[in-house]
Amino acid sequence: KATISVDKEEFVAEGGLRLKYEDIQLTANRIKKIPDKNIIVAYDTVKFKKGDTLVDCDSVEVNLDDKSAKITNGKSSTKFGDGLIYYKGKTIKAKYPFEATIKNSSFSTCNENEPHYQLKTKKIKLYPEVADGNKENGENKRDADDDRIIAYNSILYIGKIPVFWFPYYISSLSDQEACLFPRFGKDSET
Repeated sequence: KATISVDKEEFVAEGGLRLKYEDIQLTANRIKKIPDKNIIVAYDTVKFKKGDTLVDCDSVEVNLDDKSAKITNGKSSTKFGDGLIYYKGKTIKAKYPFEATIKNSSFSTCNENEPHYQLKTKKIKLYPEVADGNKENGENKRDADDDRIIAYNSILYIGKIPVFWFPYYISSLSDQEACLFPRFGKDSET
């Protein structure tokens, strides 16, 4: 079902929808455009993709002018050394691909529904690695060494047991050796 009002620049659509605008892709059961604004709101089983970043969420509001997004109950991942770091949060405000602020959140290198270990935090500032194409266009004002995650007021959990509190935690996303999370494998000297 779709309702379109050309006069108001408004549409509301329902039922397994896909929307593509430049490098933004949305799939949801309901999508609407805010009248007189260049803003799209998607809700009800949403997948939001901007460039290489894919977010599963309850809802997303995307400003098509500045490519910012306000996400509710979202989860995603970003490159972390040779692997990935998984994060989720009650609210995510993002200016993809350059930065995201995630509130009432957690992150881990464990991708289980109930992670073996994770940091639960009040707020995360995420500055992921920016694609080379964006770096060449001069859009990335950061150096490669600035790819990082910053967590505020965090508690390290092993399973469901709180182990340690960090008032402030920062880790490089490009250097896995700098991270608190365990790595499993075999050392060539053992």
